Amino acid sequence: MAIDRSRIYTSGFSGGGRISSRLACELSDILAAAAPVAGPQYPDDCTLKRPIPVIAFHAMDDQVNTYEVAADSRLYWRMGVETALDKWRQANGCSLVGQHDRLGQGVTLHTWTDCAGAANLTFYQTVNGNHTWPGSGQGEAVESIDASKLIWEFFSRHQLP
Repeated sequence: MAIDRSRIYTSGFSGGGRISSRLACELSDILAAAAPVAGPQYPDDCTLKRPIPVIAFHAMDDQVNTYEVAADSRLYWRMGVETALDKWRQANGCSLVGQHDRLGQGVTLHTWTDCAGAANLTFYQTVNGNHTWPGSGQGEAVESIDASKLIWEFFSRHQLP
């Protein structure tokens, strides 16, 4: 079976989301896009080889990887979600102004589409859901969006130039 090297992606949940963020940085010339769930970060030492499209998901009530860094945040959780996404926005050359759409039931879609190399940034922010994969049917997961489906649709639109 042949591998289409223009369509290699990374995704992960929680610690896997942090790893996915690291891989997106270090392998931005190999990966077509990244999708961290409940764990988007931006590595402090990151220098992209090329802008990379990112779709991320995070609940504001996440008790494991807290939305904002607090005194009781875990040691590995170095920055809040909005700080990490702003660093991705800057690294991808997106303008400061994005589009913000309330999708209902505590879900807001944030998008930046004017980024360098069509490396758009998409973020699904949920008010609730705690530390779960949206659409998974597990625990407190938000069911009004399906992260797996949205990630696949996002990945399908992106390949290496």
